[in-house]
Amino acid sequence: MNYLKRILVVLPISMCLNISTPLMAQDSTFVMPDQIAVFNPGNQSMYEYMQTHIKYPKKAKKEKLEGKVLVGFTVTKEGTLTDINIKNSSDPIFNESAIDLVKSMKKWQPAMKDGQPIDFKMALPINFRLKK
Repeated sequence: MNYLKRILVVLPISMCLNISTPLMAQDSTFVMPDQIAVFNPGNQSMYEYMQTHIKYPKKAKKEKLEGKVLVGFTVTKEGTLTDINIKNSSDPIFNESAIDLVKSMKKWQPAMKDGQPIDFKMALPINFRLKK
């Protein structure tokens, strides 16, 4: 059998960039962009935005729960987010907060291929950690 390799890009809430989310064009062919999509104006501001806009679920805080949610989405050619969904979650209690955070991240710079903007699938891990 012929298996296609997936190229993955994951943007963790921590300060490092890991390679890990499927990049696919709408016609299901794999596309390696010349430039990946980025939060406007850049990754540093994305981390700051996430840290200030994340809403810890009250029930999780009360029960002293921590967790991680992997949110998938597509950055369109126009720089908007669509197809926002949960890829993986340590506990469903965090899902709504993670989705709300990603939905609030309005404008992105689209991925580019041969000088043209393209739709770009990404995944963003969101860590829910209580302050010690």
